[in-house]
Amino acid sequence: MWAVMEPLMPTASGRSRPWSDHRLAVEGMAWKYRTGAPWRDVPERFGKWNSGQVPGSGVAILR
Repeated sequence: MWAVMEPLMPTASGRSRPWSDHRLAVEGMAWKYRTGAPWRDVPERFGKWNSGQVPGSGVAILR
């Protein structure tokens, strides 16, 4: 599945900050929706829940 998703992930361009690990972020989102837990309960191993990303915005990358 990752082979299909990886090319769709954004890349750093210009002066933008480098993206975090996309695979880890997708796994964090899957965990959140699988468990039904709020964003603040996402385990630290997936990154910070309040990293400035908007849940439900399409692509919420956790750092």
